[in-house]
Amino acid sequence: MLILIVFYLWDLLIIITTIVAGQQHLQTQTFDITIGGVFTDRDEGTETQSMENIFKYAIFHYNRLAKEAHNLSFKIRIKEETLSLIAAESAVQTVHDVCSLIHQRHVQGIFGPPYPELATLVHSICYHVDIPFINVCSSCYDVENPDEEPNDYIEQIPRRDRMSINLYPSNQDLNIAFHSLIYKLQWTKFLIIYDIDSGLTRLQKLLNDPGVNKTDVLVRQYTHYKDRSVLIDAIGRDINNIVLDLNDANTRIVLKMALQMGMINSNYHYILTTLNIDTFDLEDYKYNYVNLTAFRLFNRRDSRVLMAMESFFAFKTMSNNEINRRLFT
Repeated sequence: MLILIVFYLWDLLIIITTIVAGQQHLQTQTFDITIGGVFTDRDEGTETQSMENIFKYAIFHYNRLAKEAHNLSFKIRIKEETLSLIAAESAVQTVHDVCSLIHQRHVQGIFGPPYPELATLVHSICYHVDIPFINVCSSCYDVENPDEEPNDYIEQIPRRDRMSINLYPSNQDLNIAFHSLIYKLQWTKFLIIYDIDSGLTRLQKLLNDPGVNKTDVLVRQYTHYKDRSVLIDAIGRDINNIVLDLNDANTRIVLKMALQMGMINSNYHYILTTLNIDTFDLEDYKYNYVNLTAFRLFNRRDSRVLMAMESFFAFKTMSNNEINRRLFT
């Protein structure tokens, strides 16, 4: 998921450049823009230090490109300022730190944090000071109707969202994806395991489909890392198809638990709703002929992805091996 920072940093730059260029009336040929990166100790799907390193690399990579590469008549020189937050800190302290980042270091746009509670707070601050906000957060969307048609009219988009971009796919898109996948697999009997109380948002289209026989769909909440009852239910009811709608940490725990219980073999099929499957170490599972299905947002064999990874490893003087590739993605 971190590679999205490299690929889509340009979205933030377009917004900021438009604002700055409008304010300066294109009187100069070089624009100095400062972008803030805000990270926490509880960011989704990665370690804080990894996310911060990728952010710094993305700016380094952008500054190396000539203005011709961006098809611009002027040059943008980007500077970065980073802020590390402790999720357990008070909201007052967080507001103080973010406002200091904006006003004292003259930040003109902010990237992150992926941690939902603080992301909402930082988004609100950016809205009130009228600067762009970009994020990669799976839980930072408002409640959506999965059957509602997409809205193409910017006039109807809330004003607070017109200067923000969440690079994570919306719940509406994920609902369509998982609904289509399960229908394609022709599952008629399966178990859904979720963790948080507000979970199952990515599976509402499937659960509300009148064509699904509810008696053949078992839904269980995973509440404790030692709780094996969710998998024992599957064995007792002879269910071999399982959907894991869990965060990354819980997904790893449940898969390891299933391996210990003899449920990782060709008789079982798992669908993972996480989009961070590239960051998982699946070495222990590949010899058991297990069926694991998940979506990812990019092709790791794509030439642009390979170039970005190689450049990043050179930037950090890291080895280009499988462990570091999982770190990058």
